[in-house]
Amino acid sequence: MQGDNITVKINGKVVNEFNEKTDRGEIGDSGKRLSHGTIALQAHDPKSLIYYKDIMIKPLP
Repeated sequence: MQGDNITVKINGKVVNEFNEKTDRGEIGDSGKRLSHGTIALQAHDPKSLIYYKDIMIKPLP
């Protein structure tokens, strides 16, 4: 994360890049923002049924 630019990498490969100001709207009136360590699991369609299995999170050295 650098300023409003966010890059997501998996195993060193860029899988997503976006600018928080221009690529997403506000979350209600809260003005929440992403920061280092944010973990987001999502589905874009509110009617989607999503399953997650065996999610493990550990801090990197």
